[in-house]
Amino acid sequence: MRCQELHQFGQKLVRRRLLEPTNDSKSPTAPLNTLKLVAFGVASTLGAGVYILVGEVAMFIAGPAIIISFLVAAVSSVLSGLCYAEFGTRVSWTGSAYLDSYISMGELWAFITAWNLILSYVIGTGSVARAWSIAFDSLIGNHIFQALEGTFSPYMPYYLAKYPDFVSLSLVLLLTGVLVLGAPESVLVGKISTGINLLVLSFIILLQSSLFPVPQVIQEMAEDGLLFLGLARTHARTKTPIMATVSSGILAGIMALLFEFSNLVDLMSIGHLLVYSLVAFFVLVLRYQPDCNLSKNEKIEDKIQMMPLVKKNPLDSEPEAGSSKTLKNLWLPVSTTPTQKSAQIVYGCAFLLVLLLTILSLILAQWPSQVFSGDPVLTTVAVLLLLLTTGVTVIIRRQPQDP
Repeated sequence: MRCQELHQFGQKLVRRRLLEPTNDSKSPTAPLNTLKLVAFGVASTLGAGVYILVGEVAMFIAGPAIIISFLVAAVSSVLSGLCYAEFGTRVSWTGSAYLDSYISMGELWAFITAWNLILSYVIGTGSVARAWSIAFDSLIGNHIFQALEGTFSPYMPYYLAKYPDFVSLSLVLLLTGVLVLGAPESVLVGKISTGINLLVLSFIILLQSSLFPVPQVIQEMAEDGLLFLGLARTHARTKTPIMATVSSGILAGIMALLFEFSNLVDLMSIGHLLVYSLVAFFVLVLRYQPDCNLSKNEKIEDKIQMMPLVKKNPLDSEPEAGSSKTLKNLWLPVSTTPTQKSAQIVYGCAFLLVLLLTILSLILAQWPSQVFSGDPVLTTVAVLLLLLTTGVTVIIRRQPQDP
């Protein structure tokens, strides 16, 4: 009985959501035309990273190698964009990474992806508000810092700010109210702020673009039963998720009020990196699944169904037994199209690849000098991990892909 309950619980974790394409007229983002979307994209680019973060990274971390940092970031962004593009072609519905992962991978992965998105956007909003407050305070002679210095005890944790930043809290709450008005009004404010950004790059820092996607993700999770149902409540006139917007705005305001800017930026970067890594992992797994191109499905029901991630291929009817045959399939797959066995191999190898890369990253982060100076133990472990990573990558590459 207990084993059956555990099996049912495991099936719920990997169940996938099947949806019909939604009607754009019912979406709160339907009034966003091409010009507004372009303005929204430019506004997302002009944030704290352009004004303050680049200077801090150049001064305290990268130094003259800031150009190399830009190059690495650019290459990573291009690769991440390619992953999102392939992910979008395999999932025909327009939505966030949460919805795409729920449709393609399952409930557990969608839950992890959504919380990474929410936390990274909320923390990003707090960091931008904190950056605006720092810039504003420096322009007026640091009077805010001098007035509030010593409010917190000197024995507070290091990641908390030296004083409560009520300016950034007020800014977040103000723009949360703008988001409650609806998409057209929010984008109008965004376009005005973007224009000021382009004219006066040294002063104004845009906040709203960081907070804009959060209510939609929270609303989708609430509608799917992964959060409280009340968070999916929308306003009758503006069609905006009021409770989701207000709750995310309050959380972002608290983060901006209490935490240091550098710690907020680090957490935001970790959240975005995890989301991009998850999308790359999803693409890697879906590429080798049999008939996983979800855009081919024409008519499906708008409900959550219990579906296994790996579907059985009717052509793969011959039993495969024995460890020797399994090992042979790792290097020499018999089929030229994805099968259930090859999909399981890729799924397991992908998890193993993530584990190996995580261990290797921890070793390089904790003991970089010992590894590169030739320490016998750490250098040997790092080389073995690299060899295993290469072998697992070759095994994945040799499996048949879904065209």
